[in-house]
Amino acid sequence: MISLAGGKYIFTDEDLNTDTNELSTMNMQMEDFYLKAKDADFIIYNSAIDGAIETREQLISKSELFRDFKAVRENNVWCTGQNMFQKTSGTADMTADIKQMFGDENRCGEYTFIRHVE
Repeated sequence: MISLAGGKYIFTDEDLNTDTNELSTMNMQMEDFYLKAKDADFIIYNSAIDGAIETREQLISKSELFRDFKAVRENNVWCTGQNMFQKTSGTADMTADIKQMFGDENRCGEYTFIRHVE
């Protein structure tokens, strides 16, 4: 979806061990995540894992390392709704949300599955 929306997902199959992991979630050490994601332009926080976040400070409270992330510093943190994974027919809407998020006016308009975190 990120690629279809015009972005580039930072993790490779090798990073995620997709050849041995058929799950929709996985465990990753924060340090490994930091090395790959610290310079990402956007972060989309998955609220299905540990509940939704309302502020960047709530994200930082999960790990102080988030304070150094480019997306956090530049106010480009987004959060999914908890129903995102229950609506497989919404793939096109999620892709449209991500495309809109990437746009110049990314905080304006309607979103179906994500919202901006202040």
